[in-house]
Amino acid sequence: MASASASAASHASPQGKSVVVVVLLGWMGASSLQMSRVNDVYSHQERSGRERRSRASLGVLGEGEQRRSRASLLGENGSSSRASLESGDGGDAIGDDDDVSNFIFINVPTPSILAMWIPLLAARYATHTLRRLDAQVKKLKCVNVIVHVCSGASKSIFYQMLEQLHSYPQLKMCMRATVYESGPVDFKSSRGVQFMKDATRTTKVPKLAVSAAFAALPILDTVLLPEFERQRRRFWRILVEKRLPGPTLLIASKADNISLIEDVERFAKRLSDAGARDVRLLRLESARHMAALKTNPQEYVNAIQSLVDDVRQQSHVRSKL
Repeated sequence: MASASASAASHASPQGKSVVVVVLLGWMGASSLQMSRVNDVYSHQERSGRERRSRASLGVLGEGEQRRSRASLLGENGSSSRASLESGDGGDAIGDDDDVSNFIFINVPTPSILAMWIPLLAARYATHTLRRLDAQVKKLKCVNVIVHVCSGASKSIFYQMLEQLHSYPQLKMCMRATVYESGPVDFKSSRGVQFMKDATRTTKVPKLAVSAAFAALPILDTVLLPEFERQRRRFWRILVEKRLPGPTLLIASKADNISLIEDVERFAKRLSDAGARDVRLLRLESARHMAALKTNPQEYVNAIQSLVDDVRQQSHVRSKL
């Protein structure tokens, strides 16, 4: 299955074309349709009049031939936990040879919710994701990787990917930008339980389990507070110190009760203070957690389009050097 995915990606990268690989780290309860809609925001870029508007992301067949392939990201030791890795290219675009690009989408559904509190589990998911992504990148030329991190995925997988990225030098060189949507989430114990509570609307987390977790909060905070605080410090430190190069876009809302806008603003300042040159913050008023595309579609699309255009422009400049 993994070899099929690599084959499709290789075929989608004819010489002379810049490939934008969008790695979407999904959120709890996200359906494949919801994730494909985020893919569409990236692939529906309108460039010069000589370039077709691509619509060949997951589930949306456009002018180019759509190709899909799947591979599984399986846990070690035969773990039943798995995340599917899907890719679909963005069809052939028409324009100058050095000003066209295909889009490849790698959708990684959120792993087990336990990965948000068990670092070893998060590290395992990160390792498998990086290995598959590294294999894809090695088969492509002119690759620009954008990582779109949704909600709690910053804790369940992404910060561990940043920690391990030094082991994949070729992949690291292709990293161009980061998008945080409704995140990063500051996982205090109460915030994590609120996350589970909201997830019951779209997932199979039993309401009884959520109620029990709320009842156990005082015990958790008393017994595990030192461990929670240690994890939180390490989590935020890695996100800042091992940040990806290029622009960082943060999508936040005052109405988000899980990823508080104050936390996101504080994170944006920490990035800037640490030397990040291009930190962008899209502030929304009424969008609830992971609902920015639905509530504010135009602002959302404009922010993503601006980011992708800048990544492609930088790729164009590098190709001329």
